[in-house]
Amino acid sequence: MLLASGAVTGAIIVALFIRPRLRKLHRKIITDSTSGLPNYEGFLAYLKKNRFKDSYVLFLLDLDNFRRFNRQGYDTGDEVLKFFAAKLSEAIIGTAICARYRLGDEFIVVARSIDKNEVIELLEKLTRNVIYRDDVVSFSYGFAPVEVDDYDGSVAIKTAHAMLIARRS
Repeated sequence: MLLASGAVTGAIIVALFIRPRLRKLHRKIITDSTSGLPNYEGFLAYLKKNRFKDSYVLFLLDLDNFRRFNRQGYDTGDEVLKFFAAKLSEAIIGTAICARYRLGDEFIVVARSIDKNEVIELLEKLTRNVIYRDDVVSFSYGFAPVEVDDYDGSVAIKTAHAMLIARRS
């Protein structure tokens, strides 16, 4: 009887104290600290969770000439990343999800394939409307479908990156 009450007490402690802390830690692990968006791990978790429910299109965005902001100081660069992330999230809310890719000035947007043209339209509007302290924050992008066997999106990222480079030329 004493052993059973100890197990119940242990379960209550886990439920009340440990589990919420683990959830908070997990959120911290999958969130980019600079932009507040999911990081690449968060993106992978999204793909894993939603795999096979829909077909997806991945957009890879790269801020143009971002060094000009970092030359003003890395704090300015971080502010621009936060600002751009907020504008991007606001523009695509309800249509797609976005995440920060790597540690630089790249972002990933994932949309269901049926929303591809809507996302393209939203991104085109966004290219004209992100202005940080009288300076336009422009970006280039490429996109590619996420195929069923592309579990981590790496093939789609490479294809989208090639398109991004070609569109800049």
